[in-house]
Amino acid sequence: MPRPTALTSVISESAEGDEPQHPLLDVPGWWRRSQRFLYGFALDSDGALVQVRHESVVSKFSCARPILITGAGGTLALEFARVCEHRGIAFRCLSRSQCDIADVAAVRSALDTLRPWATINAAGYSQIDDAESDRSRCFRDNTRGAAVLAAECAHAGIQLLTFSSDMVFSGHLGRPYMESDAVDPLNCYGRSQAHAEELVIDAMPSALIVRSGVFFGADDAEDRLSLALRRLAANDLVPAVSDVKTCPSYLPDLVNVSLDLLIDREAGIWHLANVGETSWAELVAKAAVAVKVSTRSLIPCSIAELHLPARRPTRSALTSERGILMPALDDALTRYAAKLALFVERDSAAA
Repeated sequence: MPRPTALTSVISESAEGDEPQHPLLDVPGWWRRSQRFLYGFALDSDGALVQVRHESVVSKFSCARPILITGAGGTLALEFARVCEHRGIAFRCLSRSQCDIADVAAVRSALDTLRPWATINAAGYSQIDDAESDRSRCFRDNTRGAAVLAAECAHAGIQLLTFSSDMVFSGHLGRPYMESDAVDPLNCYGRSQAHAEELVIDAMPSALIVRSGVFFGADDAEDRLSLALRRLAANDLVPAVSDVKTCPSYLPDLVNVSLDLLIDREAGIWHLANVGETSWAELVAKAAVAVKVSTRSLIPCSIAELHLPARRPTRSALTSERGILMPALDDALTRYAAKLALFVERDSAAA
């Protein structure tokens, strides 16, 4: 089902003789930015070859209203910063010490100072097992933090994108979960996110909430899958759960599609996971084959064998009734393998 994007409103406003008002129009298109030069060189007006310096969109277009990204230094925030820079979108990242999202005064001050047109909540508590014994911190960071951001963004008329996960489901449905399916979390982490979704929607119905699967493919190659592949390459034993099914989310895909939805002013809950249900053991094995790493030391096991503190749903795969926007998992793994090869080549050259 086709959906109207940001271009729809821009074209409609232009057709009616009005000046389009989307905040991204304050930044020149890619064809006017230095990043358009793939090799860093161009011809000047006299036909001479000159080096082109890539200018940061943050410093060059400081007059443009930015996107505020919370959780600076975290995996999700780092990827949003990288993608925004690449796409020429002005942004500012704030760490917990600069903006504690559970602190009303801190959030209000950040919004008043930066005047963002949108806020992306990339902060939060993500240790599923630790949450079982650290409930108060988990709920403070995931639930109260998201609720405070929603209330303050709603008051200031600022768009909000926040994240949840497949952990809000029990896995008992027998098929992949859609956005309208009832939540039924099994662990503290999932309950904190389910409650956050409820509070965010109550405070700000126009907020965008993205549920995803487990991330893989961080730009620094420090994500769980990349670390597992390193251990396999070193011939270390790698236990991997084979009886829990999910749909992972390749981080560059997740961030780019989430950003598209935010720009398009989409609201409510969206499921964003790469298309393809898999277990963690299957994912590691496929990735290992793609990057030509031996799977001799990969040890498939059941979730029960790991004796983890937090219960997990045995099938938390996500699908969408609103639109399938994410690429197939196999396609994502191919691109992930190519990127990982570049990291290996870079590290080898530096050694």
